[in-house]
Amino acid sequence: MNLRPPGPEPGFEGFEFLKQRQGGEVSLFRTFAKAFIGADSKNLKMRRLPGNPHYQGLVIATSKFTGEPYQRTLLVVRKDDPANSIDDLAGSTYGYMNKSCSSSYFPPAVMLNRQGKNFEQFLKIVEVPGWQNRVDAVVAKKIRSTMILEDVWKMTPTNEQTCKIIGQMDHCPPAILAVNKRLDIETVGKLREQALSYIPSWQTVYGSFRPYNYADVQSFTHYLSELPADV
Repeated sequence: MNLRPPGPEPGFEGFEFLKQRQGGEVSLFRTFAKAFIGADSKNLKMRRLPGNPHYQGLVIATSKFTGEPYQRTLLVVRKDDPANSIDDLAGSTYGYMNKSCSSSYFPPAVMLNRQGKNFEQFLKIVEVPGWQNRVDAVVAKKIRSTMILEDVWKMTPTNEQTCKIIGQMDHCPPAILAVNKRLDIETVGKLREQALSYIPSWQTVYGSFRPYNYADVQSFTHYLSELPADV
């Protein structure tokens, strides 16, 4: 199974040092799920493997506000919405980025599963690409709710005027730069050095990289292990 996306994903414009390495050796995964669980979120066996059999973590992105390799993801609705928690959203439209997203797809699935509810049965899920785009879709009443990284929420001050937070999940992992396990040590070292020296622009979703450590994503792997096979 090829677990590598076709190229750098949205939110990582400017990673010039990767442009010559995309093609099986190096991959920039926007989500932890793609990097170390597999692109198919419904494959329970893949979720329970000790790790991606082809790639290993090199560096992990951080929050531009806290510098930590994880963030909170926030459940938001319009300011005038009467909902106060995810329980109040039954049967309504919910926007997610994709089915491997560690901030918009898996978190509500885990939250509802803990209550004995099925995510895709409890909510009418709608794929809405982008980050701030999903908050804008809530404001425009195209969807009723979404979950968004706290850093993205903070980047647009007007979000607090148009929307409100009614839930959250902590320790959601960000992007991970993974390398093929067959790549030679010298090349791996050079890539690590380049990644750690990279200074992202303010418009980029994440902050700088730091060395990957499994401890940074351990909590999230436990969250995923709670989910049934049909999620």
